[in-house]
Amino acid sequence: MNDEPKGNPRRALVMALALLATTAAVYANAVPNGYVWDDRYQVRDNDANLRWRAIPRLFRLDVGRSSTPQYSANAYRPLVFVSFTVDRQLFGARPWAFHLTNVVLHLIVVLLGFLLARRLLGNDWLALILAAFIALHPGQNEAVGWISGRHDLLPALFGLLALFAHTSERWFLRLCLVPLLLLAALFSKESAIALPFLLVALDALFYRQRLREPRAYAVYVGVALALVVYFLLRGASSSRTPTDLLHVSPVEHWRHYVTIVSKLGYIFIYPLIANPCRIYQVFPSWAVATATVLIVTAFTLVALAFRRTHDARWRAVIFGLIWYFATVIPLTLAVPSTELIGERYLYFPSIGLALLAAVGLESLARLILRHFSPVAARAMVATVATMLIGIYAALVVQRNPDWNNDRALFESVEAQDPFNPVASAHRGFYALTVEKSPTGAIFWFQRVFYAYKIPRYTRPRTLNYMTAAFLQLRRLDRAIRVGREAVNESPGNAKNQFNLGLAYMLRSRRSTTRVVDLRLSEKHLRRALTIDGDYLRARATLGMVLHAQKRYVDALAMLEPLLTVQPEIPGVRRAVRTLRQKVLQPKR
Repeated sequence: MNDEPKGNPRRALVMALALLATTAAVYANAVPNGYVWDDRYQVRDNDANLRWRAIPRLFRLDVGRSSTPQYSANAYRPLVFVSFTVDRQLFGARPWAFHLTNVVLHLIVVLLGFLLARRLLGNDWLALILAAFIALHPGQNEAVGWISGRHDLLPALFGLLALFAHTSERWFLRLCLVPLLLLAALFSKESAIALPFLLVALDALFYRQRLREPRAYAVYVGVALALVVYFLLRGASSSRTPTDLLHVSPVEHWRHYVTIVSKLGYIFIYPLIANPCRIYQVFPSWAVATATVLIVTAFTLVALAFRRTHDARWRAVIFGLIWYFATVIPLTLAVPSTELIGERYLYFPSIGLALLAAVGLESLARLILRHFSPVAARAMVATVATMLIGIYAALVVQRNPDWNNDRALFESVEAQDPFNPVASAHRGFYALTVEKSPTGAIFWFQRVFYAYKIPRYTRPRTLNYMTAAFLQLRRLDRAIRVGREAVNESPGNAKNQFNLGLAYMLRSRRSTTRVVDLRLSEKHLRRALTIDGDYLRARATLGMVLHAQKRYVDALAMLEPLLTVQPEIPGVRRAVRTLRQKVLQPKR
């Protein structure tokens, strides 16, 4: 690493090919993996939506309804499901094809990161360091090794393409490409809302002369129009503002923002502590505080080191800071979302941190060159880089099999963090839905409440699953008791209301307080339908309750439309036939 900042095209080509080959080899054992967690709903069992003729409909549905007809999620990502459709139609439901596509997308992101850094900094070595962090950092394993991690791969790909297109000197090319690529990134994940900030920062730091050209602002007009189109299409989808978030204060949003910035920064700096599914990671308060101090200190030292220079490295430091902090902005400050934070994963934000790491390591190499001979300095830097790459690659290869199936994933998480409440909750959900073991599920759910600190969103969700487990075991009194607690924790959750209403209905069949149980069941089922008018199981169950109350006309009006929407719901066809005889047959 010498003082010449100019790039060498032939050397850059060799570097890029070597890095891509290394990355492909490291992720090769991720291709044979199977379906994990959300993959079952979004890919394996989603034959109805993953068809060529269904592609236009995907742009009118949120993530939930793009996966199952009865589930709504306030996330709008149609291009992800378009990519799933392409894989499904070309290769069938074979999981290796989806994993292979993820690896290919990751390789393209690595190449784009290398090309963008090389264009901005004019230094092959800096570009190589940045691309190596993107390619081999263990924090990227989740996005690449998990099929549903494509929700992070695609926005990173389109975001880098938009930034790369924005570096073009031809303003008309920028005008045509940048808004379209921004729209594609937004159609892949909501956190791409940070891209306009990055585009402005790119002009302000690296292309200041553009700000003096009036026609250059036409690109920003195109970006604004792309945002308008996105919000219109997103608003027309079935997404809606979750009731649970209406009472969340801005202070709580920003508290989550500081927490997640610290956690992701801590994982980037010290990836050895990251478990294979880090959204389950529960950090102690001292770790978050330590991470915050480390990040602020590192950024301050880097800023002081470059405060008197005006070269590309100083601008890269500022751009990296903006990149990281902007892409982790809580979406609920701009876009209503089911999550309090915009970006739970490290994939796209890590590029900003990789830029800082590249500048820092390159500066360290320059410092070594001042005190040692060039040969010794290069040997030292090469040794450190080789050891770091080797450790990172070994961790990635070790973690890839964790994404083979749900059991492997949760066992790996449990081995690293035995009393993680979120991991225990999802392990119980796996036992309930996949292993069909409600007893085992209750065991895992009870472990959640033994944990020292339960995240705010985990408790009501766990109570919801526990209610369903008790329902399967027909322990109805326990189901009602847990269901009441779940409703008190999260009254705006339709699933909680439905489970409690179902528990009352089932108990009414063998209870001395039959009339009271039916009334309570009707109350909670109607609340579930008020929250989610398309909740078909709640509508069917309410029809059964009305039937049991001998309100035959109301029951028929509730159940009859289900024959055309979803006739396979158990008992609906038989109940409608019975009700028609009672309502339509003339009385004798």
